[in-house]
Amino acid sequence: MLDKALLNIVYDYDFTSENEINKIEYRGPERYFRPRGWYRIAIDVLRKYKDTTWLGIDKNAWPVAYHGTASDNARKILCNGLLAGGSQGIQQLNGEVHGKGIYLSPYSTYSGNERYARPLTMDGKRYQVIFQVRVESSEIIKTTNRLVWVCRNPSAIRPYGILYREINEQ
Repeated sequence: MLDKALLNIVYDYDFTSENEINKIEYRGPERYFRPRGWYRIAIDVLRKYKDTTWLGIDKNAWPVAYHGTASDNARKILCNGLLAGGSQGIQQLNGEVHGKGIYLSPYSTYSGNERYARPLTMDGKRYQVIFQVRVESSEIIKTTNRLVWVCRNPSAIRPYGILYREINEQ
C-alpha cells in the first residue's frame, strides 16, 4: 500500500512487547510515552531533512506525539505531511473544539481511539493506523486536560513513523 522508497526499514520497531511501564523518558522538554501495542513502519526522514537534532533524545529534540487518522489517509500524509482539517481540501472530521490546527496527543492510547484512528478491514482483519510525529516545542498548544496538543503550523510537525495494530472485536 505504501511507497517503499519513502520508508526506512532500519528504524522499524515492534512496540507490542514493551513492558517497561514505569520507565520515564523524555524527548526534548516533554515526557515520551512509548506506543505500546503498536508496530512502527519508519518513514525515511534522513533524506528529507538535513538536520536530525529534532529526532534526538536530549533537550534539543522535538517532543513525540501521535495523530490518529483513517487508514486511507496514510499515503496522503506520508507524501504531503499533516495538514489541518478544513484547509487545502482536507475534510474537517472532528470539529474545532480546541481551535483550528492539527490535533495531536502525547498518548498513542488517545490517538488510537477508533474515533480518530478509524479501522480498516483487510483480509477479514481490522487494523488501525496512527502517525508517530515530532512537533517543535514552541508550536505546541496544550489543552486544559493535556490529552490534546494543537499545532497551527504544519511545518512544525514531522511524521517519522506509521504505527499500526490489528484490533479485535470487543
